[in-house]
Amino acid sequence: MNLTGVYYRARLGLRRARVRFWIGPKLWWNRLWIRKDEFHPSLSMDSVMLAEMDHVEREDYLTDLVRRRETAHRRDIARQDREEAR
Repeated sequence: MNLTGVYYRARLGLRRARVRFWIGPKLWWNRLWIRKDEFHPSLSMDSVMLAEMDHVEREDYLTDLVRRRETAHRRDIARQDREEAR
């Protein structure tokens, strides 16, 4: 393998390590509170993180994301109902 290949493999390894390191704090921050707006960026699916998760982490992430989206949707509907009642 030439030096260019080694360089790119090292960069890929560092990128994966950085993403793996970031998964925990980012999930914690997104779960800190459920946003009232169902279109908040924290409720978007993060494909970079999904690519680095194993099967169990991915399943937990998607289950939690669906739960947070549903809660935000219910809050958004309740907020719209309150605004219409005014």
